[in-house]
Parts: sequence; structure tokens; C-alpha cells
Amino acid sequence: MVKILKPAFIPTTQIKPDGSVKGRYKYAQTLMTEFYNTIKDEFGTHDVSLEKVKKAYLKVLPPHKRLEIHKLPQGAPNDGSVYIGMNKKRNIEGYIVNLKPNYYGIVQGLGLQEFGTLMHETDHLFSYFTNPKYVKRIIIMCENGYRDKKYFKFFDNELQSVKKQNRNDLKTVLYKKLEKYFKNKSAAQKINTLQDFRYRLINERNAYKTGNTYQALIEDYHPGILSQKTAPVQVNRFYIDEKIEVISNMLKNVIRAEREKLKHT
Repeated sequence: MVKILKPAFIPTTQIKPDGSVKGRYKYAQTLMTEFYNTIKDEFGTHDVSLEKVKKAYLKVLPPHKRLEIHKLPQGAPNDGSVYIGMNKKRNIEGYIVNLKPNYYGIVQGLGLQEFGTLMHETDHLFSYFTNPKYVKRIIIMCENGYRDKKYFKFFDNELQSVKKQNRNDLKTVLYKKLEKYFKNKSAAQKINTLQDFRYRLINERNAYKTGNTYQALIEDYHPGILSQKTAPVQVNRFYIDEKIEVISNMLKNVIRAEREKLKHT
């Protein structure tokens, strides 16, 4: 069984004020504030190397945490991502942050315009470190083969996409698509996948808001560097709250149905 090793999580005893889901994210937000204060001055005059970003991460995280930062290729379709890092025994020992630098700069680092993306991925990174429950869910999904090509295609096209999402019947359509996705799937797969979908959507919502907040903060802190203000990501275009509601309702129905089955066995 895959284990989450000490370099990949922050124990509950270090989470303040409490170890609840809200408490853990509040602690992650505290780390993000510390990270911002640690690195904000670096963005005043030049692009910041990924090595300096890594040093700032390690400065604010508790000792002995492990992470790597990799450059995304210039033609990559996304600007950033965070992945779980596994050792040869396939235990989780840290995380990999992928970022797309400014390839036209001298140091090929992150410029002021990339700061929102940096903080978006930082939100994901610190959420991983502070919430091993979410990481364990990913492990379960992967060990059982639930995170296959069909899973990623559905999440990208139906849950994280903004395409055709301004329709009034969004909830009804999404519910039907979920039913089709789970056709002939076991209750265990339905429950684990729905919980995984819900966690991912909550994390994305948090990360988008974090990116917007800190992009505005850094531009106010270093005024006049960019010719114009960076437009915030319009999080409401993703209809994340509505999608979470649909997924949560389906999850309740599946769990209720399974409990009813157990009563008659």
C-alpha cells in the first residue's frame, strides 16, 4: 500500500488553529501569506528564477519537506501544475511544481505577469502538504485504476471547462452526463470518483481566487512595471459552485442507496 512519507505532509500537531478541513486550509493560507512576503521584493526589477522560488517555498514550509520545481516547455498548453512525487518504492515523498517561465527573459524565470499563476499553483502545493486526506483519495483512485483516460477527459471537458456552460439547464445536463459516465460502474468507484471530483473542484476554486488576489496585490506593491492591470480570471465562468452541488447531491444519493442495500443483506 502506498504511504505518504513525512517529507510530503504537515502533521496535525503543527496545523493551527485546528486540524479540521477549514483549519487546514486556513493554515495553508497562512503559509501562502508568508511565501508572498518572502518573495514579493524579488519581482520588483527582474524575472525571478525557479531556484529562488524553491528556496522561498522551503523557507516557509516546516523543515525537511521535499519538493521540486520543473520548467514547462514553451509550447505547453497550461502555465502550471502540481504533481505527486513518488520514490522507487512508490511511496509519496514530496511534490513537483511545474511552471512555465518567461522564455524571452535573460534568466528564464517568472515575471510579474506570471505571479497569479505562481500563487494558483502554490495554493495547490500547500493544500497537498496540509491535507493528506486529499492525497490519500488520489492514491485510492490511482490504485484502483479509477483515474484513467476517461476520467481525465470527463473532468477536463465537463467540470473544468467553460465551454457551453452558460446554459440554464447546466445542473440537469451535468447530472445526466455523470449518470452516463458511471453506467455499469461499482458503487465504490462512484463514491470515490465523486469525492475526488468534489475535492478537485473545491481546490480549483480556491486556487483561482488565490491567484487573482495575489496578482492584484503584487501589481499594487510594484506599480508601473506592467503597462496595464492584469485581468482577473473570471471564476464564475466555470460554474464551480453549481457543479459541486450536483456532484454532492449525487454522492449523497449513491451513499444512501448503498446503506439501504446493507439493511437488506
